[in-house]
Amino acid sequence: MGLTENNSLTHLSSGNPCLDFFFQVVPDTSPDTVVSLLSSAWARDPLAALKLVCHLRGVRGTGKSDREGFYASALWLHSHHPKTLALNVPSLAHFGYIKDLLEILYRLIHGADARSAAKEERETTWRAARDLRRLRRRQKKNDKNGKQQKKDAASREDRIAAELSRATIASEKAAGERRSKRTDLAARSLERYSRDPEYRFLHDRIADFFAEQLASDAERLRAGKPFDVGLAAKWCPSLDSSFDRSTLLCESIARRMFPRTTPTTRSSRTSTTPTGSASGCGGTCSSRSGRCSTYPRST
Repeated sequence: MGLTENNSLTHLSSGNPCLDFFFQVVPDTSPDTVVSLLSSAWARDPLAALKLVCHLRGVRGTGKSDREGFYASALWLHSHHPKTLALNVPSLAHFGYIKDLLEILYRLIHGADARSAAKEERETTWRAARDLRRLRRRQKKNDKNGKQQKKDAASREDRIAAELSRATIASEKAAGERRSKRTDLAARSLERYSRDPEYRFLHDRIADFFAEQLASDAERLRAGKPFDVGLAAKWCPSLDSSFDRSTLLCESIARRMFPRTTPTTRSSRTSTTPTGSASGCGGTCSSRSGRCSTYPRST
């Protein structure tokens, strides 16, 4: 037994792990708690647990719209059942946003807490830039103020000049770190893609999904059906954008939409782009119906 927020008695568990996951995972639930509940639910009923993960992200009146809880669940799925996650990419996009697929890749490369760390870094940079602007305005104001005593003005100007120099150096250092970070992001993504077959399979499945959706939308446009066009173009990462620098997904999508026709390229793409049938996993996913299927873990 335990206590509710109103200090009333309640059962800590319903006895059904899937029901516990449904009721206990709410916004602001810690990732550790989400993973613990999902692990228990999956052990009880994998298909029901997968549907609950999709319900967790549902944004069109189909679920809780819990973004962080969904991402924690997706990372757990990739660690324990990577083919199930990869082969249900269309269903995940159906229940949530297509952008969620990019976010999953981003967090797999940079860590589950990458967003909070990036937010803290942005706030630090913003504060430094704000302080620099204030110092420059203060210096400009003091230059125009001829009523201050000369000694005091000189002392104040020295302090402002020192602070301005410090802020300028910090700003230049941050700019250099950002340039270095861009190179590091691409190298990290390429290294993960090269060494981790499970990440590579998910990356390729997401690239396939975008390429198929974009090609389908292009056909609808050519057929004069603009109102049937989906949202793949909206959420597809732009070239050299943050998501592209972090995942190198634009190149993967472009290679699928504009393939070379040489036998060598066809052979290379066949060997590096796994499919459901080639990997030994059966089952299909339907983004229109929202059906989900589970798949055995790769060995």
